[in-house]
Amino acid sequence: MKKILVSMFAVAALAACTSEQTIVAPQNEAIGFDTFVDNSTRATDITTANIADFGVYGTVTKGGNSALIFDNTKVAGTKDSGYTYSPAQYWIAAAKYDFLAFAPYTNAKWAYTPTDAQVAKTGTFSFNNETAAADQDVVYAYKTKTTADKLDASNTQAVEFTFKHILSKVAFSFTNTFTDGNTTLSVYNVKINNTAKTGTMAIANGVDGAWVGADNLVVPFGEQYDAVDDENDDAKKKSAALANGKELKLAHHYVIPAQRAYNITFSVDLYQAGVYLATYNHTINTTIDFAKNGNYVLSVKLAPESIDPANPLFPIEFTVNEVEDWRDNGSVALTEPVEVATADALKAAIAAGENVKLTADITLAESVVVKGVTSVIDLNVFDLVAASTDAIVVEGANLTINGNGDVKAATDDKSSANAIWVKYGNVVINGGNYYVGADNALRNDCIYLGAASLKAEAANYVSSITINGGTFEAKVEDGQYWVLNVQDDFYTAGSDIVVYGGSYKNFNPADNKSEGPGTNFLAPGKTVEQNGDWYIVK
Repeated sequence: MKKILVSMFAVAALAACTSEQTIVAPQNEAIGFDTFVDNSTRATDITTANIADFGVYGTVTKGGNSALIFDNTKVAGTKDSGYTYSPAQYWIAAAKYDFLAFAPYTNAKWAYTPTDAQVAKTGTFSFNNETAAADQDVVYAYKTKTTADKLDASNTQAVEFTFKHILSKVAFSFTNTFTDGNTTLSVYNVKINNTAKTGTMAIANGVDGAWVGADNLVVPFGEQYDAVDDENDDAKKKSAALANGKELKLAHHYVIPAQRAYNITFSVDLYQAGVYLATYNHTINTTIDFAKNGNYVLSVKLAPESIDPANPLFPIEFTVNEVEDWRDNGSVALTEPVEVATADALKAAIAAGENVKLTADITLAESVVVKGVTSVIDLNVFDLVAASTDAIVVEGANLTINGNGDVKAATDDKSSANAIWVKYGNVVINGGNYYVGADNALRNDCIYLGAASLKAEAANYVSSITINGGTFEAKVEDGQYWVLNVQDDFYTAGSDIVVYGGSYKNFNPADNKSEGPGTNFLAPGKTVEQNGDWYIVK
C-alpha cells in the first residue's frame, strides 16, 4: 500500500471605572524589550537574528485598575543593537504587567483585537494568508511581570519575549527514481488548492488557542531548484528538468494550520533521450492535520510504477523528512483509511498494517496489538473501551494516534492495565482523551513505555512516545497518580516520553516522580500552567 507520511511617555494616570489614580514614574526606568525566536532555521523565516520589528499590546494593573499602555506599539531594532519604541512607557512599583507581541509589524497581514479595551492578554487574532501571498511568517509571544514594591535595576530589566511560530511551513520535494538512465522529468504547476485563506485564533490570558480557518486559497509552489543548489541563492535557480536520481526542491510557503482534506495537484512531463513523450496530471486528495510550528516537506518519488496516475496499483509515495528544530507531526496515509466499527475489524486491519478510522464506539474484550507495522489510528470522535485489559499495546511498531475520541482501560473496578502500553516502538499521540482505572486501589498507568520482560535488553529496544495533544487521567493509587511512566531500565537506557502539549489530571509532566523526584518529560521550550487539578502544557 502506497502512503503519504506527513510525518511569536511616562505613565501619568490610570483610568479606573470608579476613580482616577495618578502615578508618577521615575524617568530613568523606562520599559524596554528583548527577543528570542524559538525553532528558526531559514533566512525567510523570522529568526532571533533577523526579527526587525514587532507590535506590542500591554496592560498595567494596580489597585484593581487596568490601563492599556501599549496598543500595537511598534518596537524596532536588532538583537545586537537593542529595540526601541516611542513614546517611552515607564515601570511603576507593585504593579502587574501583561504583554503580547506579534511580528512582523511592517507589512503585517494580521490584526489583534482585545476583548476588553483595557486588557491586552485576551482577544482575537486574525490573519489573511491571501494578502500575505502565503509568504509571511508570523510569530507570537506573551510575557507577564509583577514589579516589586521598590523599583531598582534588578526589577526593571527589558521584557524578554520568546516568540513562537503560529503558522505551518510547507515545502515539496520531487525525486526522479527511474533507473534506465534515459528518462528525464519536468515537474510544474505544483499547488495545494484549498488551504485556509483567512484564519482566527482566540487568545485567552496570553494562551493561544486553535486556529479556525475559512475559505479556500490556492498556494502555488513555483520556485524550482536543483538538489545541489542553495535554495536562498537566486543566481543558482534551475529549471524543473530532473535527471535520474536528482531531487527537485520547491521553496516553502506558510499556511494557516488546519485539519482538512487537502487537494494537491501537479503535472509531470516525461522525456526519453531528450524527446518529449507524455504529460501526466496528478491529483491527490488527502487529509492532513497541519499544526502550529509544524514544518512539512511533502516528498514525492516519481517512478515507473507511479508516474501514471491511471495505474491504481502504484500510487505516488510521499514522505515527510524531519527538519532540525521542528517536531515530528505523525503520518497521514495517501489512500483512504480503512473504516472500522467493530473490535474484530479493527484488529484485522491493524494486523495487516492498514491505517484505520473509527466509525463507531468499540468495546474491547482483549487488547488491540500493533505489532511490527507502521500504522495510524484515527479515533475520529469515537471511543475504544477495554474494561479489563490494556486498550492498545505496541510491540516493535510505529503508531500515530489522531482524533478526539476516548481511549479507556481497566474500567471494571478490578483490573490493572494501561490505556496505551508501548512495550517497545515509537508512538505519536496527536489527540484524544485517555483514561485508565476506576474507583479502585489497583496500579494503573495511563501511558506506559517499556516491558519488564525486556529490561535486561532495554538498550536494544530504545523507544519513544511523543505527545502533541490530548487529555490524560489515571485513577489514584496511595496518593500517586501514574499518568505517564517509563519502565526504569528502559528510561536508563535512553527510552523516553517527550511532551509538546496536552492536559494532565493530578500529574505535572515537568515535575513528577515517575522516574524519581523531579522527573521532567517536557520538550525543550515548553512550560506547564496549572488550572485546578489539571496541568496544561504550552
